[in-house]
Amino acid sequence: LLLLLVFLIGTQHPPPLNEYMPLDTRRKLLAVVALIIFILSFTPSPVS
Repeated sequence: LLLLLVFLIGTQHPPPLNEYMPLDTRRKLLAVVALIIFILSFTPSPVS
């Protein structure tokens, strides 16, 4: 399945518009919130 996706999508992607521009505060805050949600919803052992 993964090989099919790689074949259909391809391995060539357009470059970022400006890869040297640092992230602004809003995007950093969004990343921290997403990480906190991931940590809080992580289950160390499967639910049985």
